[in-house]
Amino acid sequence: DPSAPPRDDPDIVQAFAEHVAFVARRWPEALGIETWNEPNADFAWRNPNPVRYARLHRAAAEAVDEVDSEMAVVVGGLAGNAGADVMGPQRYLKGLYAAGLRPSDYDALALHPYPGQADGRMSALGAGSGFARVFADFRAGFRSEDPGAAVWVTEVGLSTTGAVPLSHHAQAQGLTRLTRRILTMPDVEALFLHTQYDVPGLPPQDGERGFGVLVPRGQAVGSPKAAFCALRDMATDPPFFAGCP
Repeated sequence: DPSAPPRDDPDIVQAFAEHVAFVARRWPEALGIETWNEPNADFAWRNPNPVRYARLHRAAAEAVDEVDSEMAVVVGGLAGNAGADVMGPQRYLKGLYAAGLRPSDYDALALHPYPGQADGRMSALGAGSGFARVFADFRAGFRSEDPGAAVWVTEVGLSTTGAVPLSHHAQAQGLTRLTRRILTMPDVEALFLHTQYDVPGLPPQDGERGFGVLVPRGQAVGSPKAAFCALRDMATDPPFFAGCP
């Protein structure tokens, strides 16, 4: 059951810490380790519990520090949009600090601020938009405890499949706008787009199929979608990639 949280058992916490330490040793060049995925969402941690996650995170952070004190440890990427299945980022972060989380327990706080899409285009990003409200809610959760906190956006993207798909051109336009907008935020230190590859095994009506910027092609690197080429062109000295003009 992927949504079942770890048991509230010291042995389980210790086992998790040991696993995270193994990951740090196995991939020493990793930019960092995010200690959970969307722990504020019921589908990733049934009945989200900031107290239990704070305990788990702190144990993992200590384990990573013993392996490599320079490796970043990131508080699990919070799902951005509050709802019946998601505890809002502000409420969840305040719960973590109330449970004893300290700024010294992490190097960054992570968010998954999907902007949404409808009518063939990405939803608005400006003032008053749902996207802006997610960031405001998130920052309100740590402003009083850690006003200088670094923010990592560890998952965000747009899909060319699903109930409200974007065209490849609209995905490319949207992702470049989204990237520029996020990277102008002074507290954001890292951005990870979801995701590298489409998942052809999923049906076209499944939005998870089309978030990629590459289409798998056997053992080859893959065929670039328009979004890949548009993102490549944002580089100061864009590298050559077969399939991009």
